[in-house]
Amino acid sequence: MRRQRFFTAALSLLLAATLAFIWGNSLKSIPESQAISLGVLEKIKPLLELFAGEGRATDHLVRKLAHFAEFAVLGCELALFARLRRRRGVQPLFNCLSLGLAAAVVDESIQIISLRGSQVQDVLLDFCGAACGALLVFALGALFSRRR
Repeated sequence: MRRQRFFTAALSLLLAATLAFIWGNSLKSIPESQAISLGVLEKIKPLLELFAGEGRATDHLVRKLAHFAEFAVLGCELALFARLRRRRGVQPLFNCLSLGLAAAVVDESIQIISLRGSQVQDVLLDFCGAACGALLVFALGALFSRRR
């Protein structure tokens, strides 16, 4: 019981930190955000070009991948939280997807405040990232449960 409380508290803090990271990035100005994207691009350009093709790795691609990746992490954390709380069935998955979508809508709303503008395609990309992360955790959980 103590152990479950500890992991619940730790995962709750991790979820809060992830949301703070995601939403904190949305508060950055256009020049700040672009500088970060260009810095990341410089570091991972050779890897991206393996998949995107030579000369096709851009800071725009980095930003879109970042949207997907950070929300995939959030989706994993939400699903881990549901599994930790021993939630089973389809409802916990729908809860994770709904929370991921809500976080994506808030994220894009914050970008309006920071004068960066929002895009529906980013909400969809964020949601897809959260869905992939959550589905991965639920699928792995189901796989390992059946092996026992």
